[in-house]
Amino acid sequence: MVMNTNENAIGIISALMPNRGQIEAVEYLPGGYSNDNFRFRIDAEVFVVRIVRTPSPRPFERYFASLSVAPELIAFDTSSGHMITRWVEGDVLTTNRLSPIEGSSYLRELHAAIPSSVARYDVTEHIARYFEAAEQAGKEQPWLDRIRWKEREIRGCHNDLNPWNIIRTETGMRTLDWESAGDNDPLFDVIGYCYGSDYEDAESLLCAETYLGRRLSEETLRKTQAIFQLREYAWAISQISAGNDRDEIIEQRDQSIVKVQHLL
Repeated sequence: MVMNTNENAIGIISALMPNRGQIEAVEYLPGGYSNDNFRFRIDAEVFVVRIVRTPSPRPFERYFASLSVAPELIAFDTSSGHMITRWVEGDVLTTNRLSPIEGSSYLRELHAAIPSSVARYDVTEHIARYFEAAEQAGKEQPWLDRIRWKEREIRGCHNDLNPWNIIRTETGMRTLDWESAGDNDPLFDVIGYCYGSDYEDAESLLCAETYLGRRLSEETLRKTQAIFQLREYAWAISQISAGNDRDEIIEQRDQSIVKVQHLL
């Protein structure tokens, strides 16, 4: 579902990068769920503009998007969330998966680069907010009571590490989409990354324990997996309620709640 045309994109690019030259080769990039992304060229330089479909203030995302582990930030409108970054050559992890050991190394380097105390990402608050947006306020509580997830460590995290948000380049990894970044339990990032990488259970455990440098109890692993899948379900129902009923989102809604039930 594309909300913006090339003409819209050119207008937003011109506002974010005034007097930079002729905007050429504007090309829509598929894959965004709540944003529209377009690649474009000015002279010999290639960029990407992210257009937020429902603009809203993003007071903290600009800070995270400026980190060295993200693509080079060219322009950011904190009032809307529209953003321009330099194009990154590489492979998204949907086509070039990391091994569990490589994944744990990537996660450690990523977290080392993310500062703490910039913003807070409270998983249970976000789940409640998504249920409320889907006109199901309060229906999340029985699930939360059954999961009984508790953060064991708090530090700067990404909180949305799906494989479309990670690019493997010749010089290292670049991570995209920082709108959910903030202090959280890093194991939530690890579990999200493992699900996005389609790891088997043994691979997920290997990745998590290598990242942590210690054994991980089955209970902690299961609870973190369950709270992650409940977040995925809650986000999906909120999107569907808002009219964003793409097949992938409906599939996420259906599959994530089944995984929660299985884990419990």
